[in-house]
Amino acid sequence: PMAERVSEAGGSVDLDDFEFPSAAEVGHFYGKMAQDSNLDLATRIKATAFALHFVMDACCAHHVKGYLLNGHSEWEVELEKQWRGRFNQIGTEQEDIELMFAEISKNVASEFEGSELLDCDSVGDIIESNAKFTQRWMNDSPVDYDLAMDGDIEEPLAQKICLRAISACAAGLALMIGKI
Repeated sequence: PMAERVSEAGGSVDLDDFEFPSAAEVGHFYGKMAQDSNLDLATRIKATAFALHFVMDACCAHHVKGYLLNGHSEWEVELEKQWRGRFNQIGTEQEDIELMFAEISKNVASEFEGSELLDCDSVGDIIESNAKFTQRWMNDSPVDYDLAMDGDIEEPLAQKICLRAISACAAGLALMIGKI
């Protein structure tokens, strides 16, 4: 909408040139809304969903670096494709599905072990923790960072990022749901 208004006025705008509130600030705001017992339940559930969106966004290099337009959507599509691809490997039998979810649950639990996620006091803290996690993988692997900026991701990193995002969402829910 902002770009359209600037265009209508005869100018142009690159949204990457603007400073927006951080994901931690916005997510923290929604996390507080989710805990506000003065709000109706539907509003609080919607705020929980928005807060969790920002928790997951903090696992994305584009959000952490502030480059929301260049390769961002392509990277998220590729990340989801890689994660969903794990489920193509399982059969349709209930036992196969339960084994896959048991493996994912075990991996999520191990993500918590030795993690600071359970020590976080707010959704904002969880988002900041995810941003540090993302900054670490970007620093540790310039190749993965370059791929991310181009909208691509390799499978091992995709799994690591998705497990972190799921773990962080679980930690965020633990903070917010207790108040609903």
